Amino acid sequence: MDISDCGIIEEIVTGEGSSDSSENVIVFKSLNSFTFDCLPKLASFFSGTYSLNFPSLKRLTVSQCPEMKSLCQGIPSAPDLKHVRLSETKLKKYIEEMEKTPPWLLLHRRTPGEVEPELEVDCVWILVIEFS
Repeated sequence: MDISDCGIIEEIVTGEGSSDSSENVIVFKSLNSFTFDCLPKLASFFSGTYSLNFPSLKRLTVSQCPEMKSLCQGIPSAPDLKHVRLSETKLKKYIEEMEKTPPWLLLHRRTPGEVEPELEVDCVWILVIEFS
């Protein structure tokens, strides 16, 4: 899913959850990549109370989304996520919190040139999954 160059979009998925959160799960079964670019008013992917599940998501790129602070309430499930790239976004603090939550995920911060020299970004996050 690539969404770019829209000055008015504030949220990608809109909706509210009910009080029973155990039944409120949105599953994006086939979505393997997100790219959000140049969305100056985008604050989150989803601000409702549903849990989000991305079983096939491998890559997340957020660039020039200065108001984006979170993907959703809580921590989404994305077991196959391998690469996260962030630039000009407030999402970095959210990703740092994700790093502390599931013990089987390690996020390694690299300087921009270490991963892909052609990228001009503030920092690059690479998600490493360790299996024991």
